[in-house]
Amino acid sequence: MNDNKNIRKAYFASGCFWGTEYWFMKATGIKSTTVGFMGGQVDNPTYQQVKTGTTGHLECVEVEYDITKTSYENLVTLFFETHDFTQTDGQGPDIGSQYLSCIFYTNEREKAVAENCIRRLGRMGSVQRCKHICIYMACTFALITTISLT
Repeated sequence: MNDNKNIRKAYFASGCFWGTEYWFMKATGIKSTTVGFMGGQVDNPTYQQVKTGTTGHLECVEVEYDITKTSYENLVTLFFETHDFTQTDGQGPDIGSQYLSCIFYTNEREKAVAENCIRRLGRMGSVQRCKHICIYMACTFALITTISLT
C-alpha cells in the first residue's frame, strides 16, 4: 500500500522554530518536521536576514503527518497548547515580528478547522486574546540556508 497518499503537510509559526518543532516531533502521527520561514517579501531568505525582522517572514515549522494516525485538528490543538498565542510581540524571550503566532493553511478545510479552534477558545473566555492569531494561506516555505553564530 502506498502510504504517501496519507501524508499531508501543515505549517505553523509560534515563536522560535526550534521550540515549535520540538513539540510537533513528539506528537503521534508525525512523519517529519522541517524548520524554515514563511511569508515575507524576500525570496530564499537567510537566517541572518529573517532575524532582523525586516523581511516579513515568520519562523515556521513544516509538519509532515499521517492522516491515518492524527488529524489536522489535533495539530492545530497542539499548536495552541504549546505556546502563548496571546503574546503580541513574539514568544517568551524571543521578541520580534519573525516570532509571531500564525497558522498557514493549505486549503479551505484547514482554514475552517483553524477558525473553529479560535472560536472555541473565544467561547472559553479568550476572545480578546485570540485576536492576535494570524491565519494566512500558505505560501513558499523557505528552508534555512545558513545559520551563523556570529
